[in-house]
Order: sequence, then C-alpha cells, then structure tokens
Amino acid sequence: MNSKAKIYLGLPASPSVTYDEYVYLQPDEAGQTLQNFQCKYPELFGGVMVYEATPSEANAVHGTPYADAVKGYLKDSSCATKPSNTSTRSGPTFPASSVAS
Repeated sequence: MNSKAKIYLGLPASPSVTYDEYVYLQPDEAGQTLQNFQCKYPELFGGVMVYEATPSEANAVHGTPYADAVKGYLKDSSCATKPSNTSTRSGPTFPASSVAS
C-alpha cells in the first residue's frame, strides 16, 4: 500500500442523483461524518467529492449550495489540517459554485 495515498469521500449533492434516497446525507449529517473521519484518520483523509455541481446549486440550504455547505464544515472543523507553505506545486482553485456540469 502506498503510504502517501489519501481517501476522498464521495457524497451525492442531492437525493435526485442517488439510486436510493437513504444514501443522501443532509449537509449537517455530511459535515458531522466528514469531521469525524477527518479527526479520527487525519493521515488518511484527503477530502471530499460532491456529485454533481448542478444538483448542488439547486440543493441550497439557507441560500448556500450543498457543496459550499459541506466545504464550510470541513474548514470549520477543530481538527482541520492547515495548508502547508512547503508545497512546490500549486494550481488554480475554484469555488464549488463555479464548476460547470
């Protein structure tokens, strides 16, 4: 096993993109699950993937798209890893709401 491998958790952005409505997590449920995993396994946690952008935008909670709400939980986590200044490579970053499907 590659010791540098990371686990990325995938979440459906709304019940409409799942095969079963029970697979979908409300943003607060997703946030709690992600924070628990992030805190318990910081060396393995790589991030989260939300499928897909259009349903995320349509599934706004208090005016915030699903992907942005989930991102907020990760950023606000008490055990969130802070970006390192030692990175030798960087790329563009885009807010979740700017991703086209």
